[in-house]
Amino acid sequence: MDGILLAQDELGAAAGAGIAIVFLLFYLAIFVLFIAAGWKLLTKAGEPGWKVLIPIYNYWTFAEISGRPGWWALLFLIPIVNIVIGVILAMDLAKSFGKDPAFGIGIAFLSIIFIPILAFGDSRYVGPAGPEGRPGWSGPQGYGGYGQGGYGQVGYGQQGYAPQGGYAPPPGQQWGQPSQPSQPQWGQPPQQPSQPQWGQPPQGQGDPNQGSGGYPPPPLG
Repeated sequence: MDGILLAQDELGAAAGAGIAIVFLLFYLAIFVLFIAAGWKLLTKAGEPGWKVLIPIYNYWTFAEISGRPGWWALLFLIPIVNIVIGVILAMDLAKSFGKDPAFGIGIAFLSIIFIPILAFGDSRYVGPAGPEGRPGWSGPQGYGGYGQGGYGQVGYGQQGYAPQGGYAPPPGQQWGQPSQPSQPQWGQPPQQPSQPQWGQPPQGQGDPNQGSGGYPPPPLG
């Protein structure tokens, strides 16, 4: 009886050790995947990939390439605050690589899926999306590389804006100015519609010799 119990204990211990080994291998695989994905992202952004190996400094670097202050990495040490900061940085990181905010939500809550997609997919770094810009970055700053302080669109709401595509303004008129009705010149009366003469029908009304369509002159005296 004691032998059976001892065998069961040994079998349970072996099963527990096997589960622990499988869990450890799975954890190592996830860790290696995150390291490789982070290395690739930093390389796309023009940073040395080895920075992902240094704790705290890797978050510092990711904050800077996303357009946020590097010291935000220290906020990850504060409970609850780190969740808020993580979501903000995830959304900025997604926009910095040309993705929409929904992709950033995926990075925040399903990073095991979305980080490798961002790293090994066809996305490219377009510039820091956050309002702080990126130190030492020579490209466009702010809003995902679309121009400092906004998207850099011009022309809308400006006087004299001309549409593209070959359309020219009418003669004597500029775009952005209301059209003016034509004015008669001095010394010339305004044009009047033509009136039919007596004895002649209006145009297209027939032959006066046939007795139809003509207008006789008024009686004299």
